[in-house]
Amino acid sequence: MQIEVVDVGDGACSIISCPDHGDSQSITLIDCGVRRGSALAAAQTASDQLGRRLADVSTVIISHFDADHWRGLLHLADAYGSTHVYPAGHAIQFLYPALPPRAQRLPVGVFALISLRDNEPVSVVELVNRWNVASGGRVRPRALHSGSRFVANDHEWVVRWPPRNLGGDLATRIQVWLADLDEIAHEMAQDGDPRLQDNLSQGYAAWVELVAGGESDRAADRDDPVQDPFDVIEMPPEEEFGDDQSGSGDQYRGVKPELKRKLRRLAARMSLLDNLLSLVVEEVHGEFIGFGDIEGSALKALLAEGTLRRSYRVMLAPHHGTHETPAGFPAAALCISQNGYTHQGNFWKHRDTHTGSIWGCESTSARGTITCSTTESFWPF
Repeated sequence: MQIEVVDVGDGACSIISCPDHGDSQSITLIDCGVRRGSALAAAQTASDQLGRRLADVSTVIISHFDADHWRGLLHLADAYGSTHVYPAGHAIQFLYPALPPRAQRLPVGVFALISLRDNEPVSVVELVNRWNVASGGRVRPRALHSGSRFVANDHEWVVRWPPRNLGGDLATRIQVWLADLDEIAHEMAQDGDPRLQDNLSQGYAAWVELVAGGESDRAADRDDPVQDPFDVIEMPPEEEFGDDQSGSGDQYRGVKPELKRKLRRLAARMSLLDNLLSLVVEEVHGEFIGFGDIEGSALKALLAEGTLRRSYRVMLAPHHGTHETPAGFPAAALCISQNGYTHQGNFWKHRDTHTGSIWGCESTSARGTITCSTTESFWPF
């Protein structure tokens, strides 16, 4: 397998291929977006890296629903559509986290807040629809959770996270946050500003349509004897939450000041939870693992499950390589952090605590786009 970790700045984008398969190779794309910058520029960078291979994309993985992991995919769909190449039977599997039942409305809330914050309407399923149009209706969406398996690049992959269920305090807090968001939307609508309410109502309807039309591994849960709620993910106390600092300086344009603070605090909570429920996917023989933005108690809970290997050939570091690695975290021949100027300032926390890697931890901020192969046994730079 060849892995290209594309330098899009403070965001994420990776390309996985098997060049030894010749002209018949397929391409897997993991995320494409940027935190503070142009999503169009991120998509162009990815498109330039892919070149003619853009037409060979057969799998798109969204690790979670933060804009720095998906917004560039909107524009990349347009570039894909311009190739006008629809090989017979060439479907695109579109993979994303199957959130636990009591958190399934989370993506809708996240997208609604992003749309209002950046004054740029984005439906929760617009991303899938754009790729569906670009591919001539060949997109096959599928929601995945721990234990799910799929095939990409003629390799088998397994999902290690997120869990099937949430329970206890966290599930209750999610319901409270979503209810608070609905209340703010209602208050804004009464004041003559229906934007958030429209984003939510359209998003909920579209999400129901997506879930009904796509595949989900949840049907198998009915036959799964292990259905205990997952209680080990911990969130900070409410009083410790700050405000959401992502996006542009001119956030929530036109919203009353007293509501802006509430929206920023809700965005901070929901964004953190979105990180904690990131997809963690690995190639079954240990050639590659990607952690999304999982962090904190969720990462510790994943390690405690004992399902991960001791080491991998190539690893995408959790959360852009900006956090310390907990005890028991696996080693890698090469660990790569996707970061730009902002994230690079905290890269040392990961680099100095991630031990056991043969070639150490590298970052796209320092190295630019990093291309490596899982069959290499030498320093890739």
